[in-house]
Amino acid sequence: MAVPSRLRGVLAAFAATSPIAMGLALALGACGPSKSGQCGELVDVINRGVTVLAQGEKQRANDPTGTVELRAMADTMDKVAEELHALKLDLPELRDFASKYEQLAKDASLSARAVADAADQKDKPGVQKAQEKLTQVVRQEDGIIEGINGFCTR
Repeated sequence: MAVPSRLRGVLAAFAATSPIAMGLALALGACGPSKSGQCGELVDVINRGVTVLAQGEKQRANDPTGTVELRAMADTMDKVAEELHALKLDLPELRDFASKYEQLAKDASLSARAVADAADQKDKPGVQKAQEKLTQVVRQEDGIIEGINGFCTR
C-alpha cells in the first residue's frame, strides 16, 4: 500500500518549513555570548535533522510506497531527539524549547512508523489514523520554532 500523497505533502511541508530562518543566525550576534552560543547549538541540531529530511524527500522515485521514506524520517527524528536531549543548555527558556522539540521529534517518529507499518499491512483505516496523528504532531512545530526565533533574536 502506498502512502497517500497527502501525507507526502505533510513530509514535504515539514522539511520545507522546519529550517530556522537564516536571519536568526545573523541576529544571534546581537545576543550575549552564552545565549548566542546556546541558541546556535539548538538551531544547529534542528537544522541538521531538517537537512536530512529534505534529502530523503529527493529519494521518492526509489520508494514508490513511501514506507522507506517514513522509516528514514522516523530514524532522523529519533536522532534529533537524542541530540536535543544531550544538549547542555543553561538557559531555562532554551531547555524548555529543546524539550518541546525533543517530544515533537519522538512523537513524529512514532507516528511515521505507525503510518509505514499500517501501509505495509494494507490497513487503510490504520494509515488514516496514523497519518492524522502525524499531521497533528507536525503542526506543533511552527509554534516551537517561532518561540525559538523570538527568544534568540531578542
